[in-house]
Amino acid sequence: MRVERVAGQLVLNFDNADLLDVLRTFADLLGFNYVVDPRAKGSVTFHTSGRISKEDLFPLLQEILRLNGLTAVKVGGVYEIIPFGDAKGKPVSPDVGKDPKELPAEERMVIQVARLTYLTTAEITKIIRQF
Repeated sequence: MRVERVAGQLVLNFDNADLLDVLRTFADLLGFNYVVDPRAKGSVTFHTSGRISKEDLFPLLQEILRLNGLTAVKVGGVYEIIPFGDAKGKPVSPDVGKDPKELPAEERMVIQVARLTYLTTAEITKIIRQF
């Protein structure tokens, strides 16, 4: 497992690294706290072909977790690393507003609450009923 910092960017090389070691490395680089479900196990092999920015680390971590059947769900100030199928049972804090640009940039489940301005309750009920 090798992490190099070059001009504010990172080069990452992991060969058959333990998933928990990779998670610890990403948490240290990004500065987040986490707890891990006991079922979270696996190994990781990946190499960046060039330098990546710190902003690209969390989406990369989510992809690594996804390939191992896991996801990171933020509950309070801590990320829970859990099997992907268990994520639907976790609470999701709603974001209020209409502008999608105001949503967090990180990949995660989102509930967005928007005030209805031009639709009646009856009209929106017809739309939502389909889902």
